[in-house]
Amino acid sequence: MLLRTLVVAGMAATCSGCVGVIVEVPETQAIWQPVPLRAERFFGSAADRWACQQAPGRHAPLTKKEFLAAWGEPREKRANPLGETWIYAESGRWCGLVVFVLLPIPALLPVCETYDHVEFEGEQAMRSTSHRLIASGGGVAAAPPGGGAFSFRSGKVTENRSWIRRSGPPEQLACALPQAKSPASARSGPAPGPAPDRVNCVVAGKRQWTDRSNCD
Repeated sequence: MLLRTLVVAGMAATCSGCVGVIVEVPETQAIWQPVPLRAERFFGSAADRWACQQAPGRHAPLTKKEFLAAWGEPREKRANPLGETWIYAESGRWCGLVVFVLLPIPALLPVCETYDHVEFEGEQAMRSTSHRLIASGGGVAAAPPGGGAFSFRSGKVTENRSWIRRSGPPEQLACALPQAKSPASARSGPAPGPAPDRVNCVVAGKRQWTDRSNCD
């Protein structure tokens, strides 16, 4: 992740007369019915894993096959009472603070860890504990091409990226399902529409994902 750090510092250095700050620190979030995405980080550097939470009732939980297509094989798989927990993780992530007053003054160290612990019940991903880098920043550029104030905030759990512009044209931030890489990995079934009232409950003594009307 050193390359991403250098990109941020390099872009800050090209901002003539800039005064501002960028902060990136880890935070843990619990996500229900996670969707596996790849989200570009600040200044278009390499994309990170990004688990987001889809709107309640919009779709059934995603499956192991879809997580493999989006994120590849996990580092580790552990048994849990209802299925498996897949662990995706990295250590030695660069995080910290960059202050820039004409020139960037980084205070970054490779001491952070990021991970996603995805809990499957059978084949379906029901929840995730995600420890990821959350960032925000802003400042003022005195001269073109970056003239004027600029500001970013951290993405919310229901949004599709880690950095969100506070100004500028509206962005599409909804937690969209991952795009199929090939016909073999495409989601089956009809296109998204008004969703039934689906819940995870007990039917005939067995817990499963189904319409609420089928629950015991």
